[in-house]
Amino acid sequence: MPFNGSGTFIRVHNWQDDADNNIDIEPDRHDEEDDGLATGLSNCITKDGQSTVTANIPFGGRKITGYGTSSAPSARSDVPSVGQVQDGLFPWAVASGTADAITATYSPAITALVDGMQLRLRAGAANATTAPTFSPNGIAADVITKTGGNALVAGDISADQEAILVYNLANTRWELVTPGAVVSSFSSVTVTGSSAPTNGMYRPAANTVGLAVNSALGFKVGIASGTGSPSVNFLAAYNCGTGYYPSIQAEGTDSNIGWNFVSKGTGSIFFETNGTGGLGTIQAAVLDTASAANYPTLTGGATGSPATVTIGAAGASTDVDIAITPKGAGKVKVPSVNFGQNSLDYYETGSFNGAFTSATGSITINTSFRDCRYQRIGNRVFFSGQLVVSSVSSPTGQLTITGLPFVCGNVNGANSAISITAGTLASGATTSIVGYIVQNTSNINVYQFAAGALNAVAGNVTTGSFFIISGHYPIS
Repeated sequence: MPFNGSGTFIRVHNWQDDADNNIDIEPDRHDEEDDGLATGLSNCITKDGQSTVTANIPFGGRKITGYGTSSAPSARSDVPSVGQVQDGLFPWAVASGTADAITATYSPAITALVDGMQLRLRAGAANATTAPTFSPNGIAADVITKTGGNALVAGDISADQEAILVYNLANTRWELVTPGAVVSSFSSVTVTGSSAPTNGMYRPAANTVGLAVNSALGFKVGIASGTGSPSVNFLAAYNCGTGYYPSIQAEGTDSNIGWNFVSKGTGSIFFETNGTGGLGTIQAAVLDTASAANYPTLTGGATGSPATVTIGAAGASTDVDIAITPKGAGKVKVPSVNFGQNSLDYYETGSFNGAFTSATGSITINTSFRDCRYQRIGNRVFFSGQLVVSSVSSPTGQLTITGLPFVCGNVNGANSAISITAGTLASGATTSIVGYIVQNTSNINVYQFAAGALNAVAGNVTTGSFFIISGHYPIS
């Protein structure tokens, strides 16, 4: 037992111990010691390669230096150095054979194909067919495909291309990991496949060509149903330089060509700005109307002083109105209208909610009878409505109707008279009910007129009293 199993050499005898114990050096004891030395040396690795390692050697985190620098590995069982791995010459070779029957000789030689084997080669010529083959070191040739078994196109492998091939054992084919022929020119491209690729062109239906993105149809071009074949009119898209706008326009053989925006089902068409990744801020929308036969038109104006653009109506009906409908409590506003020689600088319609106040106490309005309407034409407001009282709490003094849509202007320091009809008042209200709009406010002061004077009327308002109002007033 010259080594103890942990790398420490153990001597069989100790001559000093023998001397101390009066033991002579006998031939058999000397042979035992020498045999131990011989056994220990036989377990060592010889530098000239005479011995063969019989077990795994733990290097304890150490490295072998200067390995494989005098000669390259020549067998598949040889170990390469870091430099030889970096040089990458073992799975690389210069292709031979022909453009569509590619061969290559690797060293060490490839003796069998295994699933996932990766080999690299420098192609000698561009493939001319869709099914070129590859044979390394004389092994039977298998077809080369791309992107999961799809056939190559001519030029997917180009001359002097550094190609990477991975073997698919289950399907006995080589997968070209680096397809990508550079096409400098071509006369036409024919698309025949009907299944969506991961990314690319295909034919999703007759007379159409589609562009797939992430295996889903992202864009389709085709001939519109019922418009004739072959198609002679089409859309063209143009990019542009700085300061200009990209455009999509109609082109073709006809002299005058419009183009249609068509949604699916009851979908609407939106026009957006500030777009990012296909989404933006809606600026205009065309909404669906079932069985629409009439529609608005917008016509640009030629150069003039002033120039004029036109919003019109067209369709199947003889007479077509134009309606402008605000949303909710929104208003229709027209900043400026020209009627021949007269210019209207503002037009607006809408509604407002009236309410009551009194000098003391309170008057509560019936919320079902408080909606009033108005029109603003230029700087004058016309209004009308009916207000009904739902309850009172000891009101006295000045009665005021509030909530007019605009503040009354100060025109020569005068208030604006209105028309008021009132009913269901207390018996004390025996004379006319009158009122006026107070300048610089949006309020109507209400009075009863008697003996040549305006008198407070709030004390005569009862539950169920009503006031029908109308009038007009200026604004600043």
